[in-house]
Amino acid sequence: MNIQISCDDFEVSDALKILLHDKFTLKISPLLSHVSADTPAYLRLNKDKYQHYTLNFDMSLPNKKIVAKATHLLFESAVIDLEQEVSKQISRYRDDQSPNSLG
Repeated sequence: MNIQISCDDFEVSDALKILLHDKFTLKISPLLSHVSADTPAYLRLNKDKYQHYTLNFDMSLPNKKIVAKATHLLFESAVIDLEQEVSKQISRYRDDQSPNSLG
């Protein structure tokens, strides 16, 4: 997975990049071991006038588009919320792709 990060309203510091890597990328990557490392994923970061962080993630997998959004006052909490939602969607996708699934 190749995550491309963009943001409009603020500069992503090295500390935020490390937090994203540790709390998001390292947890999502093992779930996508069957997907090419070159598969693009997009993460858009925004900060509103109330200082809330909004993270939007999207990634196209074969037969499925993973889309998730998290908003929180704390950046770390938004990252954790986003990771949990993306993990759920990827797990459901993997279950659906399993040759033993009935559906």
